[in-house]
Amino acid sequence: MGCITSKDPGFADTKLSEVAVPGAHDSGTFNLDATDFDKQSGSSCTSYIPLFSEVSALVKRWSEAQNIDFTRQLDDGVRYFDFRLAFTGSQQQGWRIVHTQFSNDPLTEDLTSISSWARAHPTEVVIIDVQHLCYDNSPNSADDRSLWSDFSVLAPVLFHPDAGTSVAASTLRDITGQRGGGHNVVLMLPSSVRQPDVLSTVDHVDATFVTTPGAAAPPGTPTPTMPEAYAWASTVSPASPTAYDAANHALEAFPTTYVPHLGTLQGSGLYQSQIIYSLSSSNVSADASMFASFSGLIPASPESAGSGSGTQPWEIGLWSSSFDRNDVIADWGHGLNVVVTDGVEYGGYVPAVVEQNAAT
Repeated sequence: MGCITSKDPGFADTKLSEVAVPGAHDSGTFNLDATDFDKQSGSSCTSYIPLFSEVSALVKRWSEAQNIDFTRQLDDGVRYFDFRLAFTGSQQQGWRIVHTQFSNDPLTEDLTSISSWARAHPTEVVIIDVQHLCYDNSPNSADDRSLWSDFSVLAPVLFHPDAGTSVAASTLRDITGQRGGGHNVVLMLPSSVRQPDVLSTVDHVDATFVTTPGAAAPPGTPTPTMPEAYAWASTVSPASPTAYDAANHALEAFPTTYVPHLGTLQGSGLYQSQIIYSLSSSNVSADASMFASFSGLIPASPESAGSGSGTQPWEIGLWSSSFDRNDVIADWGHGLNVVVTDGVEYGGYVPAVVEQNAAT
């Protein structure tokens, strides 16, 4: 952001909802504990079934959406983090990032690394979006409060959403220059959080509370309240290699098939899309077979994976030469504010997103 502004000073006056921001899906999954499953039934933070305990190493490879830490993701150009948090059931471990398996890293450690990087790079706006906050494993009132104390390490660098001002309507200059500068991290939380008064009055953490597009803020929504619209979509889900082509075409067609339409949230919210692929099958044995051949994060291209040598992992066809996801991203343009992907160090998606900003 600072580099683009140095070439075009007017870029700093662009609204956050008009900037194309590279993001990381399940951003904190680079250090998962294969032995520590979130077994909470019905939770949006886990898809645990008993079979997973028998193939925990394979599940870890699938759950590990990123394999580099937050500092390296930020250095590589990521400015938006998808956070999924749940209570571990242990007061000692507290709350952790989760994607079926819990992270080995304490949440405070993760947030400290982002805070330190943001402090050293004051021209960059960093967004932490707690997409899923799961009160799994029956946390008590003290456990709930302990979550907010973990966030207190962010307090010195957080942007404060002033009353009546949407974060999405704020410009990059508004955010990076607030209160003399150095408050360049935007924290987005679901409106359903517990004990938000502790967050603001005890731990002095400023946050934007998020509603879905077109929805009114629920009763009791904490202050400051923001009419922050939010959407995410486009999980393209081939159940087998025979479905590659259909999945890729679905991704290309996404701008014309999703509601609200691309571009309609500018000024009121951040439009996020996951550019990811996942299993979509009710056949457990078929899924287990794909797990067994899953090699980890999808490589950048068949060539980089050594496509001429032996059997390839099932997902390799999703990066076929006949389909360039970076071109699709570029074609969508600024209708999409946040482009979220697995494996941020693979492929050229970050340059593709940044190019949208440089060309504006």
